[in-house]
Amino acid sequence: AVFGRPLECWSHGGRKNCEEKSELFNKIEGDLHNLRPVVGEVNGDRSDLIYNFVGSTFVTYGQCEFKIDFQRDTAEPPDAIKGDLARITLFMQEKYNLPFTTEYTNIMKGWAKADPVSEKEKVINTLIKDIQGDSNYYIDGVKNIE
Repeated sequence: AVFGRPLECWSHGGRKNCEEKSELFNKIEGDLHNLRPVVGEVNGDRSDLIYNFVGSTFVTYGQCEFKIDFQRDTAEPPDAIKGDLARITLFMQEKYNLPFTTEYTNIMKGWAKADPVSEKEKVINTLIKDIQGDSNYYIDGVKNIE
């Protein structure tokens, strides 16, 4: 959703409209850099919410530290993967020239800096490069987050 919201198709029917009418949205949605396995219930609830800091009222998922605040339409991942999600978000933003707010971009930059690149991210990035032909330069160190 964070990648669909800036697109014109989103304002005329959300995800369904974008899936039907936007080649760009389908390209973004199918980009391997954007795809990660997640617990079904978390994914269903997170749905089209944006990532941000969640306040004191939220839903938790047992051992999963994912937080969702339905009143503010926000989701906050566990600290251990905030950087992973931030590097994906920042890379996709640049790759597809998506206009995010400065506030949102700064949150993602902060998360990326606070949670360094893991070996698992590097392995996934290499596999994606082998399959899709491009790598996330924030993970392979070609570009640093400023």
